Amino acid sequence: MKTGLAYPHILKSASEPARLENHPRFTVSMLVSMHMNWGWSAEEIAVNFPELTMPEIYSALAYYHDNRDELDSEMKAAAASADDERDDQQMNALHEQLLARKSR
Repeated sequence: MKTGLAYPHILKSASEPARLENHPRFTVSMLVSMHMNWGWSAEEIAVNFPELTMPEIYSALAYYHDNRDELDSEMKAAAASADDERDDQQMNALHEQLLARKSR
């Protein structure tokens, strides 16, 4: 995080991803993904998640733009982890199918 900048609504500890203070299940990365990958404007995020306020959403987007390298790395790692998990699930399903065929 850039020194001296305050981000209202954002909590960031050294070992955890940045998240919304009043809605800890929402990470900054989640909101950024909605904005950048899904193409949702801040207003569309607010419509889809009415529990979030516009200041919370804009604070998360500002935090991202000031800490882009860190959050891009975080999002890349999360995507790789999700890919690995999906691959593991596919391999487990394939393994079960092969075992079922073998037992016939």
